[in-house]
Amino acid sequence: MGKDAAFFEGYPAGASVRRDAEGPTGYEAVFVFDEKNITEEYIAYYSRQYGVDLPEAVDLADIARVQVYLNCALLFDYAEQKKHEVLNPRKNAHQPEEYRFGLYPAGGDTAVEMYDGKKVDAVVEMTPLGGGKWGAAVPLLSGGWDYNIRLFDGQGRCDGTYLADPANMPMRNTASGLYSRSSMVYVPYDADKCAPYTDRTCELPVEDAAKAGKLEFAAYSPAGEDPRYIAIYVPAGYDAQRKEPYKVLYVSHGMQKERRGCEMRWFHEIPSKNMLDHLGADFIMVTMNNQDFDWDYDKIWDEQVKIFAYMEAHYNVSADPKTRAFAGFSMGGMTTSTLLIRHTGAFGWYGIWNAANVAEIEGITEEKKRELAQADVKIQIAYGDWDWPMGMLDAFSQKLLEAGVPHDLFTVPGSHDWKCFGAILYKSVQDFMFR
Repeated sequence: MGKDAAFFEGYPAGASVRRDAEGPTGYEAVFVFDEKNITEEYIAYYSRQYGVDLPEAVDLADIARVQVYLNCALLFDYAEQKKHEVLNPRKNAHQPEEYRFGLYPAGGDTAVEMYDGKKVDAVVEMTPLGGGKWGAAVPLLSGGWDYNIRLFDGQGRCDGTYLADPANMPMRNTASGLYSRSSMVYVPYDADKCAPYTDRTCELPVEDAAKAGKLEFAAYSPAGEDPRYIAIYVPAGYDAQRKEPYKVLYVSHGMQKERRGCEMRWFHEIPSKNMLDHLGADFIMVTMNNQDFDWDYDKIWDEQVKIFAYMEAHYNVSADPKTRAFAGFSMGGMTTSTLLIRHTGAFGWYGIWNAANVAEIEGITEEKKRELAQADVKIQIAYGDWDWPMGMLDAFSQKLLEAGVPHDLFTVPGSHDWKCFGAILYKSVQDFMFR
């Protein structure tokens, strides 16, 4: 950080990663933004994605400042936080360049920027390089990091949304044509400089192509209905004729600003495909878009039934509920906990992550309590150490205990963000799902 223009010579537009033996993490991400990449095609992408023209949000002929917003890159220390203290407004936040042993990433997707005069977002001002180019360099821990570009014109107006790096576009749903929210950069792990618990090489692509599964997109809605889309992870070595059908993990995202394209969140902002590849997963994972249902759980369930039908018709999966799992983070956790109560036998495994519907379980009958206690299902509750909905998750767990319903509960270092959600998925697949 704080590099002069000469440092960026030779680096292409987009995001690069360089070895930095003198830096705190051993690696540095180098970002270069070139105004020439704001093409008519890019403006059309922005308009389709967000329903507003980029030139209306900011004067593209008068770009005065450019920032890189690094979601989840703030660092925290257990020793500086009270136990179970929610990281908001994150008064003890450290910037990426301040990394030292004892710090870990926790706290993104909130865009607070300043608190009590202190910068508490990982927002990096880019250095003007001349010729419409801008540059920034940031030391990062290992793993996949989502980032966005922010443009400010001479009037101080900002684009105000998640603006993708035009030289490093996000994942694209090949069925819908929509893109995911953020651009990504992948950073290796330096064991000499970084603590073991910051090792997130599981988020990087596997080196052996034979161990890499496939990510597919599909419009699953029946003929005559408006198209709806899912993303499907197919494991390495998938055999459509295998005698034993594949198990399926269905996973919901949480509350999103966008009403379209949310089926990509788990596979992009959270690099789940890479994690499943590293774990050698032998099941299919399906993600959907629930945002435009405004979290109406009955509508979500009706749609889930359609997704079942599509998967059973197009993939080697069973209709047996015991071969299915459902999980989700935040509002996806609310959805999972609601489905557990309303559709107890629909899945063999339930992952209630980062939020739970306490009101739903508080109103259950004695008959439902007996059904839950006797059901042949596995239940898992998980959240980050400073996850703001932790109270509702503990309360949901207590209600299950009172009803005599066994379940698993664990926490990971983290707050309510992509890094936390990804860590929970990784541990769940290791120790819980389909075990």
